Amino acid sequence: KDIQKKMTKMQQRNQTLQLQKEENDMVNQELGLMEEEAQVYKLVGPVLVSQEPDDAKAIVTKRLEYINNEIKTLDKEISRLNKDYETQKMAVNKVQEDFKNEIETLLKGSSK
Repeated sequence: KDIQKKMTKMQQRNQTLQLQKEENDMVNQELGLMEEEAQVYKLVGPVLVSQEPDDAKAIVTKRLEYINNEIKTLDKEISRLNKDYETQKMAVNKVQEDFKNEIETLLKGSSK
């Protein structure tokens, strides 16, 4: 169950990162379509603050790099947890099968 809880948390984190990636991809595309003299504003609390277009592009690009790295790291961790889960599942199935075989052997021995 512990692995399943971790997996659920990681999948939720992955969904959040994917949404952030999509949003930042859209912003990056919009920044790429801007005319040179266009103004860029950043929302800081309740205030819109003017920002240089090149700075905005650089910030969004860095943010996308960070998000992509986080997604890769999370995917690796999810994959590792999946392997651990499958290993534990196979071990439990083996114990159950051995137990079942042992009971069948005992029942056959007692019926003689």
